Amino acid sequence: MNLRYQLFRLLSLFAIGLLILYQPLTMFAGNRRATNAVDNDLTIRQIIDKYYSKSNFFFGCISKAKFFTDEGIAEKEIYLKEFSYNTPENEFKQRVVYPEPNGKWQDSYYQQLIDMARSNKQVVRAHCPISPQCSKWAKEDNRTAEELKPVVIEFMTRISKVLEANKDVVKWMDVVNETVCPVTIKGIGYQAESKTDNITYNSGDWFGPRSGSSFWENPWTIIGFENDTPLKVPTYIKLSFELTNQYAPSIKKLYNHNGGMEDAAWDKVKNTVLYLRSKGLKVDAIGWQAHVPYGFENVPGNMQKLNDLIDWCYKNNLEFHVTELDIKMGKNVDNLIFKEKEKEIAGTYGAIVETMLKKIGKGAVAINCWTIKNKINQDEGYFAGLYDADLKPTTALLRIKELLLEYAPGQR
Repeated sequence: MNLRYQLFRLLSLFAIGLLILYQPLTMFAGNRRATNAVDNDLTIRQIIDKYYSKSNFFFGCISKAKFFTDEGIAEKEIYLKEFSYNTPENEFKQRVVYPEPNGKWQDSYYQQLIDMARSNKQVVRAHCPISPQCSKWAKEDNRTAEELKPVVIEFMTRISKVLEANKDVVKWMDVVNETVCPVTIKGIGYQAESKTDNITYNSGDWFGPRSGSSFWENPWTIIGFENDTPLKVPTYIKLSFELTNQYAPSIKKLYNHNGGMEDAAWDKVKNTVLYLRSKGLKVDAIGWQAHVPYGFENVPGNMQKLNDLIDWCYKNNLEFHVTELDIKMGKNVDNLIFKEKEKEIAGTYGAIVETMLKKIGKGAVAINCWTIKNKINQDEGYFAGLYDADLKPTTALLRIKELLLEYAPGQR
């Protein structure tokens, strides 16, 4: 009887001990669930402000001049509510601010978005690179180095001074963009001194001119190349960084690249950044546009390469930015595809966002989405955004908020 009592007493004490140990765990879990239940109603901006203000991490989307028209009012309201990180889409590009040779400087488009950012306590990344997104006249086949070099100098000097004058809200600038071919590009070549027809640009080649004045060509390599390196870096790249270093010393400089995870292209970008730094030029960040198809994360090697790229940036004291994130749906689809593929779209957004969140403090700094809502591009097809065409939240938006809360500093 005494033995039974002792055994019962021992088991009781053990049970009480377990209860005491378990109680704070269940209380913590309960509080965590309650906190997240409330936070689920927060906007991305509110989540970033609440949990990421000390982590140097930003999440935003493109802004547009359209916001200042009747057509764009509803989108603007959502934008200002949802995001504290502002990247004007086209308003800083050379083809917008300098549309005609010897023409008038068009500064009202970007200035109103800078003013909007200031009034609404947003930070800005100026998407203002020397890039293929340039004036059609600059791509005409008769353009020479003597004509094009002064255009680079004038554009980069003036835009850098504008950004420096607005350094209270402008934090980064894209200096160059789409310098390297991610994949093979075939077509009729630009007929210069080489008299070469049918130029093909392979993955990892410097992207240059083509015949005519098509949208997808880069005239700036006509200016020449730097012969002091086996890379043969195009002169316009080095010149652009020299000018921005001189005239926008307070703004962080970003080298932006478009493509997937192609090794040859990224190796060229990384080696070019190291070359520019060897010349004493400040390069602060690498940007990846991330116009990816849904299911990108399921392609073997993609996510590991993304991880490795961010790690490389961290080891080399560079920020890593996802600069133009959206999900490509293809051309031969209709609006129903967005609903049918909503989970897959959310999965791809989620995979990239989660990878970045895991790398906060280790290279990853900012994610910028390239469309608020689902859209169609006449040349490129459908793209999935964070809202549907009627500006209703998508599963992708909900998944992103879920991940931001899950990885919020102090919440894991």
